[in-house]
Amino acid sequence: MNHTNTIQGVGCNLRLEFIDDFLSQKPNVDFLEIIVENWFDDGSHHKKLEQLRQDYPLSFHCVGMNIAGIDSINYDYLKKVNNLKNKYQPFHLSDHLCLQAHQKIHYHDLLPFPMNKESLLSITSRINKIQDYLKASILVENLSSYVEFEESTFSEVQFINQICKTTGCFSLLDINNIWVNEKNLGLKSIDYLKQLNFQYVKEIHLASAESFDGHWIDTHGGALREDVLSLLTSEKSNLKNIPTIFEQDSNLVDLSSLLIEVEKIKGVMCE
Repeated sequence: MNHTNTIQGVGCNLRLEFIDDFLSQKPNVDFLEIIVENWFDDGSHHKKLEQLRQDYPLSFHCVGMNIAGIDSINYDYLKKVNNLKNKYQPFHLSDHLCLQAHQKIHYHDLLPFPMNKESLLSITSRINKIQDYLKASILVENLSSYVEFEESTFSEVQFINQICKTTGCFSLLDINNIWVNEKNLGLKSIDYLKQLNFQYVKEIHLASAESFDGHWIDTHGGALREDVLSLLTSEKSNLKNIPTIFEQDSNLVDLSSLLIEVEKIKGVMCE
């Protein structure tokens, strides 16, 4: 797998609703991101992805490694991920720094956890085991959190810097999540970026949040906010050669509206 940033540019997540449009239109994006779990089952969508793979590099994004969990690592799950990795040869493989399952119940959500020495030891051990099995370094994404824990003794950015240093994994920097945490929890985005060790950052996510009853929720629900783009601009010198992905998962209109956001990001990164 490629972690040297030879893959550059701006891509987007591949929604199954748009896969036929991608095949027919071949839009000007530099790569595509897929949610790996959408491809565990066989079907005609695999033939379509094989066709797209001829034109676009792929980044694999997971939502089930349960990196912050305490259940035993699910090797049946990792086997499915690994089979797809071997088939499609993604340039990156990532998941979220969060709890996704407990006592074999999968919550279908990205849940926060206390960041302290105990969780650090557990998570570094789990990442090492996951990487050993996959024979690849993974990328770990920062989370949009809606609560904080009194038991935490690390900030999220300190925690990510440390697990990258300890395990050889890398950081997937989600700028929208940093912005959401500032709005909901008062955690300053600029402080996060000042503390982040950019040598670990190998991919960037950008998306949009929506406000519900005074809380900002990371819905991936539409056009980018200017203040999120401004955060990208503020660190462009550190981030300009890192592959950047626009994600939209709700309020979908058509492929052209998604590509408008991709072009916005390209405009920022190429200024």
